[in-house]
Amino acid sequence: MIRTIIALRSADAVFPPKIWNTSPASQPHQAVFNRIAHLRAGKVDADCIVDALWSDESAACTGIADIAPDIKVDFAVEVKTCTFTVGGNPTNGPIPADAHKVMFAYHLPEGTEPDRFWHYHTEIHGPDVVKAGGDLIVGYALSRKMKTLAGSAAFFALIELWWVSEIAAAAYAERSSTYITQSGKAPLDDWASRGPITDFSLKLVEAVP
Repeated sequence: MIRTIIALRSADAVFPPKIWNTSPASQPHQAVFNRIAHLRAGKVDADCIVDALWSDESAACTGIADIAPDIKVDFAVEVKTCTFTVGGNPTNGPIPADAHKVMFAYHLPEGTEPDRFWHYHTEIHGPDVVKAGGDLIVGYALSRKMKTLAGSAAFFALIELWWVSEIAAAAYAERSSTYITQSGKAPLDDWASRGPITDFSLKLVEAVP
């Protein structure tokens, strides 16, 4: 199974959109639709983010090619995802329907070694975020772009965060400022010192059709 993230804009703005009008063979095994409720930073020409699972890359490419012609695909990427057990959801069970979800995309500054940064993000910064956030976070996933399957995607990776609430998300900066990482800095300051550049930041509303 492979996971893809697809950003699209439907002509009629219906959510979730019916994007596969062809045979079941061209459809993913599972698809989660996320309406873009707010573009917080950056730019993405889409009103919906689709998280789709496919049997293999060939099936994904076929399915993406068969998306209805009245729907614009901004990008479709194959990703490798790392998930974390978080304080607000210690069993890593279903994420509450009313969780506040955000997604960030970032690329690396010139000269940064990708594998080394990915190790930092998944093995050092990610666990620091979990520890600093505690019970504010109910879901956390990091996805590295492996291949662009359609459209244009300059980003290196995606960050998905599910917070207990919007208030909890806002409270993270203050709470995490008292958590000191191995670098001697708070998680947000340590992250900023590494130089990743934000491509976009989104608030998402999730629905499973």
